[in-house]
Amino acid sequence: MIPMRRRWVPVMILALGTVWATVAGAQNPERGERGPRLGLERGSFLDLLGREKLQQELNLSEDEIASIREMREAIRNEFREKMAELRNLQNPGERRAKRAEMNNVLDEKVHERIRELLSREKMMRLYQIRLQVRPVVVSLSHEFMARRLELSDEQKNGLAEIIKEMEAKQAELGGRTRGLSQEQRREIMQKNRQVRAEADQKAIELLTPEQKENFEKMKGEKFELPTRRNRQQNT
Repeated sequence: MIPMRRRWVPVMILALGTVWATVAGAQNPERGERGPRLGLERGSFLDLLGREKLQQELNLSEDEIASIREMREAIRNEFREKMAELRNLQNPGERRAKRAEMNNVLDEKVHERIRELLSREKMMRLYQIRLQVRPVVVSLSHEFMARRLELSDEQKNGLAEIIKEMEAKQAELGGRTRGLSQEQRREIMQKNRQVRAEADQKAIELLTPEQKENFEKMKGEKFELPTRRNRQQNT
């Protein structure tokens, strides 16, 4: 059964409609220097809606799954030319920034279309799961989330500094990975995970106990999203 917390509905719709993609769209060493395919970064609508476990959690009908599949393919075809433009960018920093910008646009397009396909209840559960998956520091930095949690200017400035520090560390780990061994790429990926985890922890520590409680309520019931590695092992 899909849990509901109706008092959180307005803020969830506002806060999670479009979230920064800079972190989520960062380079993935397992895919080489180009990073993950456009729109398929972990936690994006395209990524989540393609997951069988999430489809089961939302209790999607066969018709809904078929409509979502058609929508995903149409969106990806629409952005295929833009994906080619990304590959032509030689500067890693410029490529990451452009990918983040394009992911935001793509995610918003998907968001608009799935609102026509899914019920309000299913949309709310999708928002909750998305909030669980996205980096904490990114979610907290969104203006609507900051407003709902009543973050102070000091807290907002602190989050901005955390993101700045995180992006700097990720930039150092980024760059071209062509020519590196699989083990070296995995090591870079692990370091990126650690950077994100440290940033999330610092962000949580900025919150008051009441803010932490409210933030957790917005996530709804716990949902475990399988990692790419786990999915590969189960196939």
